[in-house]
Amino acid sequence: LIAAFVVLLANAGSGIVPAGAQGTVPAFDHIFVIVEENHAFSDIIGSVQAPYINGLAGQNGLATQYLAITHPSLPNYLALSGGDTFGITADCSVSDCPVNAPNIADRIEAAGKTWKAYMEAMPSACGVSDSGTYAVRHNPFVYYNDIRNDPQRCGSRVVPYSNLATDLASTSTTPNFVWITPDVCNDMHDCAISVGDNWLKTNLPALFSSPAWTTQRSLLLLTWDEGSTPNQVATVVIGPSVTAGYQSLAAYNHYSLLKTIESAWNLSPLTANDGTANPMADFFGPAGLLRVASLPAVPTQVLVDGQIADSWGLTWLKETPGTHTVCFTHVEGWTEPPCQTVNVSGGATTLVTGSFTQRGSVRVITSPAVPSQISLDGNPTNNWGMWTDIPTGSHTVCFGAVAGYNAPGCQTVMVTAGTLTKTTGTFTRNPSAPGQSGLGLLSVVSSPAVPSQITITPGAGSPYIADTWGLNWLQLAPGSYTVSFSHVTGYTEPAPQTVTVTAGSTTMATGLFTQRGTLRVLTSPAVAGTVWVDGIPRNDWGMWTDIPAGSHVVCFGAAAGYANTPACQSATVNAGVETDVTGIYS
Repeated sequence: LIAAFVVLLANAGSGIVPAGAQGTVPAFDHIFVIVEENHAFSDIIGSVQAPYINGLAGQNGLATQYLAITHPSLPNYLALSGGDTFGITADCSVSDCPVNAPNIADRIEAAGKTWKAYMEAMPSACGVSDSGTYAVRHNPFVYYNDIRNDPQRCGSRVVPYSNLATDLASTSTTPNFVWITPDVCNDMHDCAISVGDNWLKTNLPALFSSPAWTTQRSLLLLTWDEGSTPNQVATVVIGPSVTAGYQSLAAYNHYSLLKTIESAWNLSPLTANDGTANPMADFFGPAGLLRVASLPAVPTQVLVDGQIADSWGLTWLKETPGTHTVCFTHVEGWTEPPCQTVNVSGGATTLVTGSFTQRGSVRVITSPAVPSQISLDGNPTNNWGMWTDIPTGSHTVCFGAVAGYNAPGCQTVMVTAGTLTKTTGTFTRNPSAPGQSGLGLLSVVSSPAVPSQITITPGAGSPYIADTWGLNWLQLAPGSYTVSFSHVTGYTEPAPQTVTVTAGSTTMATGLFTQRGTLRVLTSPAVAGTVWVDGIPRNDWGMWTDIPAGSHVVCFGAAAGYANTPACQSATVNAGVETDVTGIYS
């Protein structure tokens, strides 16, 4: 299964939500922190190896712009627990790198609350050296002098992970603050992502069914210690108080996570780092709703922040508050609207309408069939003839010279929406008539042949419509041109190509289209759960659109009034075939 989330993030930088701008961190009864190892955001979110994690992200909250502090592991663990790296730049031993500074455990105890750190594979309490799959560098608490040097405190608070099951039995035995470090295999450091994902899938249900979780207000923060450049890591914010399906675009880091804990319990900051950090408060505010419609209703594919969302429109998609860009793909026979930048506000509905303008079609024929350069409104479109849809109104069609023929004069045609206008240029024989000279030929084909509209942009000019399906050896002045291909439903179109036309020779351009398949996702019963595909929120209630062929993971967001959210499902989409997925809520 591919995991449920990204956020898409090609355009995330344009829509940053100020940290803490939405919502307030609740006064949780319990906060759980789990730290995984050494994987970047892109390794986890949308990964086929992490379906459980992505399901959690889809049903809860995901920080999409969250950075670790540094490299390697230990200073990040210290940043999470102490608000600083304390000048440590290596994974050094406890004896080589003791830390004489206050930490989050000190603040929690001072506030009259309880804490424990549960370390998997640690052979006994307060382990200060590596042992098997226990790595001390992943246990920051034993580095702090005031914990390690107090045998009673360290021995009762820094304990083997196996103790957690007993402690979860009641609210009174579950600490207010719980830190969990899996061993070096289950935290993904030494073993595959899928191993860590399965570990969470196996272990978290006990937490989620515990009295602390089901009867009190609890929060789970799942993060990774470090990633690759630029050190962006996944951080999943989990709990009933989290806005379901929320994706934060705010710039957060490990100090923000620490500040969130401090904010929940009104704790004093440990350093200037967490003191100036923003808590991750926007996860606890309402999401906004984004509703998109095409006018008139046409089968355009809607893209949000550069990612495929759905076709025809969006039915109240839960979306992250902030700025988003909504675009509409080309539909044959219509002029699509420009992309729109909109602001989504928490708790409010933002309506976007894409107004399409219907075109008419024009067909130009040469009689007899000759390689005349057909120009439309002064722009060379194709040779021999052309047939494509263009904006309505009055247009001028002209015919280029052909050796041995007298060319007809220019003609004015009136194009009407939804209708075909035909015009014929009649050439007469004249053996002495010259043709055009000093030009090159541009031949454009789509592969496979699809009804894509070809647009040409001269090196020093504006783009214009040339023809549909391809170009038959169009005569052009020598120079540089950009050839673009419009979107065709059911295909991924190629990127624009820049070509050079040379006098007396033919330049070939091939647009390689990749056929997609169709994915239809239903909720049963029909509910306002967000449908996520490969980490991208697509639509609420359901979706039906074409996407690239291959393996995809479909996940479902929580829906009000339903206790059980469907698990993520793996879907294989084949080219030219529809795949149906149903998420059953109960």
